[in-house]
Amino acid sequence: MTINEKDFKSFAQVRPEIVQLADRLVDLLPIREDEHFAFTRVGLIYRNQAWRECLLTGRSITRSFKQSRLSGKDHNDTYATYQMPNGKVYKVAVDIGKEQLICETLRVATYDLDEHIGIPC
Repeated sequence: MTINEKDFKSFAQVRPEIVQLADRLVDLLPIREDEHFAFTRVGLIYRNQAWRECLLTGRSITRSFKQSRLSGKDHNDTYATYQMPNGKVYKVAVDIGKEQLICETLRVATYDLDEHIGIPC
């Protein structure tokens, strides 16, 4: 695993391995129309009974935060891209707040990678 506990601290430096991981995850799946890179971070997401390294990117949504909360539907404002050990790649829309605070299935690095990775135009 290339992400370690020290990578989640605010004073941690962006290590080259983290940038390489982010670049690789960006290249694995096509960019979606509603995906943006104003928020680009690495993290660990708990899926299929294990923690997986993931890339988190912004997701443009048409519904307002208040509307989605009132309707009881998830506020899926982020894409998480991760790769399984068999090589299969997934990009899923997630509610970053719910994943982090309620379910505790997401750890997110405190630094943004938008200036470090080769974001496709």
